Amino acid sequence: MDAVGNVYGLTEEGGTAGVGTVYELSHAGTFKLLQSFAGGAQNGCHPFGIPFIDQNGNIYGTTFGCGSLSLGTVWRVAKDGTETLLHNFAGGKKDGTEPFSGVIADAAGNLYGNTEIRGTSNQGTVYAINAKGKLSLLHSFAGSDGAFPVGVWGTKK
Repeated sequence: MDAVGNVYGLTEEGGTAGVGTVYELSHAGTFKLLQSFAGGAQNGCHPFGIPFIDQNGNIYGTTFGCGSLSLGTVWRVAKDGTETLLHNFAGGKKDGTEPFSGVIADAAGNLYGNTEIRGTSNQGTVYAINAKGKLSLLHSFAGSDGAFPVGVWGTKK
């Protein structure tokens, strides 16, 4: 929810290409479609998790499919509906695939999230993306410490 009471959400499917949307529902009940994902290599598909809204009204989230390698993306949608892909997941030991949690941010603008699969043991990761768009792997799950993280992140109040 933003400062004036508008609620933001995602649909996993539907929209122009049938692969998900980002929407705004005003405190008065007015619905506004902000983004309809196109899928394919240049866009994400099937957004998942709770969107994060920054102080400027930009909305951040993840898709668990599509992108350059069809392994998911991290995206930003501006209030005018303009989408920017911030990261295309590549899999492997230093990245992840299938982010199901959405993202949160710290005061410096770094984004944090997790992926259900990949990392050093192929059991999921926790990552950060800095303000310049560089991904850093913070943790790879190994089974004994957990595996296949999914769910939502908490929000800072």
